[in-house]
Amino acid sequence: MQTLFRQAVPADAPVMARLVASAWRKAYRGILSDTLLDGIDPDQRSIRIRESIENNPDFWYYVLEADGEIAGVSGLCALKDDGLPDTGEIMVFYIRPDLQGRGLGKIMMRHALEALRSHGFSRFALWVLADNSSACAFYEAMGFRLDGAEKILPQLENAHTVRYLYKEP
Repeated sequence: MQTLFRQAVPADAPVMARLVASAWRKAYRGILSDTLLDGIDPDQRSIRIRESIENNPDFWYYVLEADGEIAGVSGLCALKDDGLPDTGEIMVFYIRPDLQGRGLGKIMMRHALEALRSHGFSRFALWVLADNSSACAFYEAMGFRLDGAEKILPQLENAHTVRYLYKEP
């Protein structure tokens, strides 16, 4: 399988939005309500992604192509949490559900970390829903470790999230 990791362009937004919506429905079913997940509107999400790509110089969307099709989406930025300067955050990280388990997440993670390095960050973090055991296991396998920080997200039905920091292997 041929892969290419590249910065997203505005024309990618509709495919990215559909991919993220389907990944959310798979990853968070049983964690978040069916009402929330079934109410995701890929068209609205596409508009927000396009606007971010075009107008937000502090947030970088990347896509992973596999055999010429978008197979993964990552969104990167500076971590906004206090006490962790020079830390880049992986805020969005999804592989198309029908392609999961093929090693594409590992490929995309390596590229996402390199992209954050290219933006000048020497440390890396991400937040994940605490109940998303498969994502937690993946991030741990990739070298991330829980650091004890937690927060509740009122906009996501008071979901409990935990922070991971990357530790070089």
